[in-house]
Amino acid sequence: YSGAIALKPDSMLAHYKRGAVYQGQNELEGALRDFRSATDLDPSSLRAIESLGDVNLSLGRSDRAVERYEAYIALDETNARVLYKLGLALYRAGRMRDAIPPIQAALAIEPAMGDAYYVLGLAQRDLDHLAAARQSLEEAARRSPASQTSAREALADVYLPSTSSRRWRRSSRPRRIASWPWAWHRRVPGARMRRLARSAAPSSAFPTHRRPTPR
Repeated sequence: YSGAIALKPDSMLAHYKRGAVYQGQNELEGALRDFRSATDLDPSSLRAIESLGDVNLSLGRSDRAVERYEAYIALDETNARVLYKLGLALYRAGRMRDAIPPIQAALAIEPAMGDAYYVLGLAQRDLDHLAAARQSLEEAARRSPASQTSAREALADVYLPSTSSRRWRRSSRPRRIASWPWAWHRRVPGARMRRLARSAAPSSAFPTHRRPTPR
């Protein structure tokens, strides 16, 4: 597409397609330049706006991704995928409260989005809306098998016995809840505790000897 751009530098489509090639090769700065050029040439191109948001999000530029997704939603507020991406970018930017409405709007349009339930649950958890977080994360684990482990790790935070413990665990972020089987079910009684524990990790993760010491 570089030849097409050389012949016709004002071609939005050529810039967009070259940007997509760069993005596919994980050359994100090159993709960013071409997608930016594409949106400058055609500010109403939804696919160029979305792609520019995607690259900014991949580069960790969450605030800029938010701007691009908001520009998209201003033109089309019915796209569940982009509403979810806006919520994700807001969450990554640390704006948990703002992240919830677009994700809920996405789920109202497309209720089967397991990843959207997961990010919604994270935002609700971080705001200490624990009952809502529990429901969202359980739904994420049910609807999206690929995200079950992550959803169940987040559920561990919800079931920790105190807010201070939840905040401590979020800062320490162990990768697997299997090493923390005792930490999150102390106050969950009887059969319910056993069901929750066994659904969150394989039985081999729960030792019968003394409790493991956090490292």
